[in-house]
Amino acid sequence: MEINSANPEIYDSMQFSELIRSGNDQSLLKSDWSNCKLFRKMRSKSSYTYDEKIAVAVVSIISEFIAEAKALLQNLQIKNG
Repeated sequence: MEINSANPEIYDSMQFSELIRSGNDQSLLKSDWSNCKLFRKMRSKSSYTYDEKIAVAVVSIISEFIAEAKALLQNLQIKNG
């Protein structure tokens, strides 16, 4: 996003939620902030999870996360040639 910005320094001070919204504004992401927030929440839970229910919840969204990551990569490649 910095590459295509008139003011790339602005991204250095943005919060994660603002980066996601900016990515959505540029059609880089497949999902909105609510899904990205869930991915982030589950990532933090996965680090120290010994509870089977939490582990199952984390694993249940992996395919959605992979689809999001692939869409982001594809959109970045298209946008940046």
